[in-house]
This record gives sequence, C-alpha cells and structure tokens, in this order.
Amino acid sequence: MSARPFTFWRVLPLPGEPASSYFSRLVMDECSYLPENYASEIGINRIFRSDELLERIFLLPISEEYKERLRWWTPVEAKGSVRLAGQIFARGQFRWARNLQCRECVAETPYHRVWWQLECFRTCPVHHCVLEPLAYARTTSGRRWPRFDRVLQERVAHVESGAVHIWESNRRRISPMP
Repeated sequence: MSARPFTFWRVLPLPGEPASSYFSRLVMDECSYLPENYASEIGINRIFRSDELLERIFLLPISEEYKERLRWWTPVEAKGSVRLAGQIFARGQFRWARNLQCRECVAETPYHRVWWQLECFRTCPVHHCVLEPLAYARTTSGRRWPRFDRVLQERVAHVESGAVHIWESNRRRISPMP
C-alpha cells in the first residue's frame, strides 16, 4: 500500500458526503481516471468496502474534524445491517444501488449526499423536490462511484443546510455530528 493514495487533497469532505463520494471527488481533482479504475490501481476493490475506503482516505493529512465527518456520513455494513450517522438501518432501508439525486443540490454543489440512498427519502430534505434518477446511472445491483461533470472549484463549498437539520426535517432521531 502506498503512503498516500493521492498526490493532491485540495477538496475536503462535505456534510452528508460518504467516503465513496469523497474518494470520487479526490480522483476527479487528481486525474481524468474513472474512480473505479483509480481504486483498482491503488489496490482497492471496485466493489468497495467503506471501512477500506476510510482507511485509505485517512492516510491523507486532513484534520480530525474532517475524518470524523467522513466516519459519521459513511455507511458501514455490519451484521446484516448498515450503520450510518449513529443509527442502524436494515438492508431494505439503505440501498447501495439506489440511483436517485436532487437536481438542485447537484446544481448548487456537485457531490453525492448519502441520504439519497435511504428508502425513506423520496424528496430532497433541503429543496423539497422529488429525487430524480441519475442521468449517468449504469445498470448496477451494487455499489457505485458517484461522478459529476465538474469538480468543486473552492476548497470547502458552502452547503446551505447543516447535516442535522436535514435529518430533523424527516423526523429522524439523530445526535449532532461531533
């Protein structure tokens, strides 16, 4: 395993962003590879495990605050369920291959929000519009590497809604992110 999986780490993890999305944005900032090809070249399985992605990303010199944000918003499978944001979800409640997004969220700040993968979300908790099928979605029954047509230009994008407020709008009990 190399000392660091990336030469650059100019982009930082954003609220609601899982490790797979952050990894994809790092790849887009680094080179013109597809995230799954880049992952394969540095020894990460194309059908990734979240804990493995976190381990590799944590080799980067990013702050503990950003590492904690990634831990909080990255779904991790354990004992037939998915642990996410301090809660446990049954497999039927969290779908790795759910290919929906909010067009307005992506237009504002192009990154994947993990709540788009939860079955309980049919509308965007920020914009209150219906989640739409991804334009680039390939047929898949498993995990995918989120990709968008542009990389964020600023180091830390302004995100309108805080992580906790999104969950509260859908009456989900959650403790605040550290």
